[in-house]
This record gives sequence, structure tokens and C-alpha cells, in this order.
Amino acid sequence: MSDLMSTVITGRIVKPWTVVLYGVEGVGKTSAGASAPNPIFISAEGGSDQLDVARFPQAFTFGEINQQLNSIYSDDHNFQTLVIDSADWVQDLIVKDVCKSKNVETIADIPYGKGWAEVGERFLNFLKDLSAIKQHRNMNVLILAHSEIRKFADPTGDPFDFYAVACNEKNITPKLKQWCDCLFFAEFDKTTKEVGEGFNKRTIAKSWGERIIHTEHRASYDAKNRYNLPERLPLPKAAPLQPFLDGYNAFYGVSNNG
Repeated sequence: MSDLMSTVITGRIVKPWTVVLYGVEGVGKTSAGASAPNPIFISAEGGSDQLDVARFPQAFTFGEINQQLNSIYSDDHNFQTLVIDSADWVQDLIVKDVCKSKNVETIADIPYGKGWAEVGERFLNFLKDLSAIKQHRNMNVLILAHSEIRKFADPTGDPFDFYAVACNEKNITPKLKQWCDCLFFAEFDKTTKEVGEGFNKRTIAKSWGERIIHTEHRASYDAKNRYNLPERLPLPKAAPLQPFLDGYNAFYGVSNNG
């Protein structure tokens, strides 16, 4: 007789979170990483230099990234959040690594899309390493990324533009979206209105510098979350991840996120 029923678990299981935060330039992605619980940065672009945070030296090769990941996994430390800055720069380091291993100038020189396929496989292994760190060290993982505007050819209507993670849309972005608990899009809050008449009619945008995080998918941006968060969260200059941490703690009914 099977004893599997004795292994059944009920209720919510509190685990560290995995978040991908992407957004427009200057919106405060790196500052958000600095506000995570006791963070340490692995940086491919050096964006945290002006912040008072713990960090490894900037990585200029994917091999250096892997060495730093091994240290986080194996060495003694008390850090609670691993921040990767940023996904698209890590992608570029992998591309350089693949090109070097194949002795080609650009990834396009590897025929039949095999170059990007190998980049995707190496990036997937990178995500698996992050998941191993999350489980072994009980650490949160926050991946920062830049945004880009893409066009979606809607089969049910007219094509439209939307914000997406600025990584390869076939081999990298889908893996990121599947891996994370939350995909957040950060931008400056804005309103639009139409002005003028007839041929002079146009749409203008206004912004007051307020920054927000979108947590649910809309036609104009990719986003998701697994914690029943509000559709919009503020991204204040002080402790910008606190609204998310509050929502995470409320979801699990815990008093802290350590």
C-alpha cells in the first residue's frame, strides 16, 4: 500500500520570493534592490556604485558571475537577498561567452539560430543556480532588468506596442517570466489627454515624477504576481520595496520578511 498520503502538505508554505523588476530608465530599480532585506549585489553593469550596499566587484565575464554565485551558495554569510543587476547585461555576458567558445564575432554568425538557443540554455542554467541558492541559503532573489517597447501582432485585432523585459524575446524573456514569482513593471505615473481640434488633434502626456510598480498583466506591459497584490504599488524613494514586502507578509500572515 502506498504511503504517499502521509506526505500531503496543506496550507500556504512560506518561502523566499523571486522577483523580476524591470522598468524605464531612472525609475529607481537599483534603489529598490538596495531596499530589499539585507541585500548583496551581483552586478554586470555597476549600477549600484553610488549606493551604500554590499556587492561583489563588477563582473565582466559570465565566468565571474558563476564564481560569485558559487560564493553565495557555499561561503558563510548572513545576506538575505541576492540582487542581480541586470538580466539584460548578464545576457550580454553569456552572448560574449558563447561567441568566444564558437570563435565567431557575433551571435548571428552561428547559423540556424543555434547561437541564441545556446545562450538560452546557459541562461536557464543561471536561473537554476539562483533557485538552488534560494533553497539552500533561504534567500530572496531579485533580478533587475531594463525595459523596451515591442510590437504585438494581435491575431484578434490591431497590432499594438507594449513594454517588455529588454532581453531576447524568444530565448530569455519567457524563461524569466516562468521562473519568477512576481514580474513587476516600474514606470513614472502619468496621465494623457487629447488637445487640439481636427487635423491638429493630438495626445499629450503629463507626469509629476511619482513612480509606480504594476503587478498584473495589461495590454501595455508584462506583469504578474502570485501574492494577490494590488494592481499598482507606489515606488517611493525611501524603502521602495516596502509596499511589496508588506503585501507578501500579509499574504502569508507573517510579521517580517527575514
